Amino acid sequence: IYLANIPRDAADISMIQIDCDIFSFLEAMPHLQHFQIKGCISRVKDPMYHENLQSLTFISGGLSEQVIEIVCKSFLPNL
Repeated sequence: IYLANIPRDAADISMIQIDCDIFSFLEAMPHLQHFQIKGCISRVKDPMYHENLQSLTFISGGLSEQVIEIVCKSFLPNL
């Protein structure tokens, strides 16, 4: 699944703002195995729990320290 899959010529990746809690979105889809998102993620609340996720890709102009910290604290045994 691709969230905010915008072609490079349509918008610069660093200008795409994702203003939703993507981890809540992922937890709502427990059978999802691969997730890729393009854009700057500005909001995450809590670490996520996802048993089936095998790949998680961020294509961004930069991730905040908060996002990286929460991803590291998340329970992702198959990643």
